[in-house]
Amino acid sequence: LTPHRRVCLCHPGIFNGSPNNTLLYHRLESSIRNCSCATEIEPCDYAKANILCNCQTVILRSADSLSLRYSYHGGLTVWMEDPWVLSQLVNYSVVTDLRLASCRPGMLSKDYLTVFGLQRLQVYKRAEHEVAFSKQDITIDCSEMPLAQFETPSVPHRVSFLDLNLLSGDSFLKAYSVSDVPAIKEHFPNLLFPSAFEPTSSWQYQVTFIY
Repeated sequence: LTPHRRVCLCHPGIFNGSPNNTLLYHRLESSIRNCSCATEIEPCDYAKANILCNCQTVILRSADSLSLRYSYHGGLTVWMEDPWVLSQLVNYSVVTDLRLASCRPGMLSKDYLTVFGLQRLQVYKRAEHEVAFSKQDITIDCSEMPLAQFETPSVPHRVSFLDLNLLSGDSFLKAYSVSDVPAIKEHFPNLLFPSAFEPTSSWQYQVTFIY
């Protein structure tokens, strides 16, 4: 990345308290729960989600065919007890508002997650003992406009790489974002794009690293 690229602002505390839209979680080996929630549910409260949300069970063998694997409209919340759920349902997807909750104490992952269109991220860590940062959020802002004016961004032109160690709760959530990056495939030749969003030579990208 050349040094004259515009560095963007990443700041915390922008979207606490807003309701969930889509909630995904995995409790059984063969299925996930896909829920639509009109009110905010506390992280990892499975019983309350089943009562207050409209949920359906999706068999994992058919999960690959779900269109929502690649594009989540509105907010997306994922509660997980195993990191593979993210690679199965979220990796290389399009989502602007993402909430990740690690619901099993001690669960750590050395994997990375790639998300297109991300503007807001919240992470939560359930722990048997107190952790330094159990709940954090961050907003990525590369626009001169107020947040409300770009709720429908140029989604495919944003790509974020998340180090899933951020779910440990041991350190402050940080991000570094660079705008106006051309020829993204030259910088990231192994990056997989959603089929509808293959870049053209004229596209410039905002690239964000969150850790």
